[in-house]
Formats: sequence, C-alpha cells, structure tokens
Amino acid sequence: MNPGMLESVMYSDTQIEVCDPIEKEGLKKYIVYCIKGMDSRGAFEVYRRYSDFFSLRKEMLRRWPGIYIPEIPPKKAVGNMNKDFVEKRKQQLSRFVVCISNQENIYYSEEFQLFIRSSAQNFEKALDQLPRLSFSGLLSRLQAAFPDLVHKETSTETELKISQFAMFVKKIKSQLGQFRDMAKSICQAKQQFQETFEVFQTHMLPEYERICITEYVRDEQFEPLPDERKVLPATGFLQEERQSRSDISSTGFQHLETVFQQEILSIEAMNDALQAKMHYEGLKRKNEAKQKDL
Repeated sequence: MNPGMLESVMYSDTQIEVCDPIEKEGLKKYIVYCIKGMDSRGAFEVYRRYSDFFSLRKEMLRRWPGIYIPEIPPKKAVGNMNKDFVEKRKQQLSRFVVCISNQENIYYSEEFQLFIRSSAQNFEKALDQLPRLSFSGLLSRLQAAFPDLVHKETSTETELKISQFAMFVKKIKSQLGQFRDMAKSICQAKQQFQETFEVFQTHMLPEYERICITEYVRDEQFEPLPDERKVLPATGFLQEERQSRSDISSTGFQHLETVFQQEILSIEAMNDALQAKMHYEGLKRKNEAKQKDL
C-alpha cells in the first residue's frame, strides 16, 4: 500500500483512521485530528492533538518494554500549521494507529483504549492516572500478552544475531536519511524548474511573439494585434511540454521521499524496542542475582 495515502487497514474487524484536521484557538493556534473507527467494543470518535500522540507513544514504550511501538512524525516548532505539513502529518499519524491496530495486545491495552475512547479534554492527565507498573508487573503483563514465549530462553546464537541486527539498524538509518534528502532535493529542483518554465511559457514567450508580430510581421497572413496587451496562446508543443513537466514534478521522487521518511520512522521504532529489550534484560539479570543471594 502506498504509505503516502491515508491507510485504514484493519486488524480482524477493526477499522481506524486519523482524519479531518481542525485548527483551534488557544494561547496559540493548534491542530486537532479526528481518530475514528469501529472495533469489537463498538464505534469511537475522538479528537487529539499531536502532543497527545506523543504522550501516548512515550507511555506505551514505558509500559510495553521491548515491544515494537510504531514511531510518530517528529516535533516541528515552526511551520506546523502549514496546510501541506498538516496533511502529511495526518497521514503519518494515521499509519501509526493502523500499525497499532495490527497488534491486538497493544491495541486493546488500557492506554490505547483510553486514547481512542476517553472524553477527557486533558489526555495526558488521564494517562497519568493509570496505575503504575513495577518491574514484576511489567513482566506479568508481557507473559499474559505473549504466553507462547513464557519460559523460552533465546540461544547465544540468536542473541548474537539480534545484536548484529541492532548495529545494522543504527547504520542503515543514516543511509536512509541521505537517500531521503537526495529525493527531497530532486523534488525541490524539479519544482523550481517548473516555476521557471511557467514564467517562460506564460509571460516571456508570448511577449516575444507579440513583439515579433507587431513590429516585424507585415503580410496578409498575420495582422498586428490591435491591443498590445493581447498575446498569442502557447503552441500545442508547449502545452504538452507543460503538462509533461507537471506530471513529472508531482510524482516519483515525492513518493520516494515519503517512503524513505517512513522507513526511517520504522527503523527508529525498531531501535527503541531493541534498546528497551537490552535495558530490561539487564534488570532481569540483576534481579536474578539478588534472588540467588537470598
């Protein structure tokens, strides 16, 4: 599926999407996004700010350590009310909730259900009211969510592969960033060329034709223009060229830039999960060592 399009993929009978951004007034202007859909518990529709998405993911990382939690687009202090930016952010946030919906245990967790169903105006405050989980509480929660993995220890070979993959993830992120920036630069260059071509076709070429006709062409086939403001329409060739340039500038590399950016977000989310895994494995070893000393 095209990651640049609004996705409404489902887990089982679940439908969910982010849509209809609305500008609100406060101490300063901000955008709220509608999250709506249907799941086994019924229909839902709420409005959330970007900061609510940010708080949700932060809390889910803490309450689901080592589990892949999709990334959301990064913060942006300047230009975050721009129409094109809001549309792109909406698409990325929609992909976030869709990815969550494809993980049943995460989707039906109390924090995510609070996010899509709570009528609380202050979502972050409502999130803070959830009961805190201790290390043993987190472990019990993971065991309940993934019973098939309980008491299964990973081999040394598997741990080595995971470690190598973690190193690969860090390395590939910078390369993806370079590819994304290259695609973005090409898009900008094409856009600049298109704008220059528009000026040439719309103003410079007709003016050239007007001057030639009014000043130099004196035969029966061409008559001087009665009004100097009139210009000749673009030729068929130029019209086709204009359309061709427009088609090229609006496709291809723009989509490629979106794909690379989404891949970077996925890599960052994977890295978060791997880092949390290593952190909690360290805590587990310390806990086991304490138990042996007792």
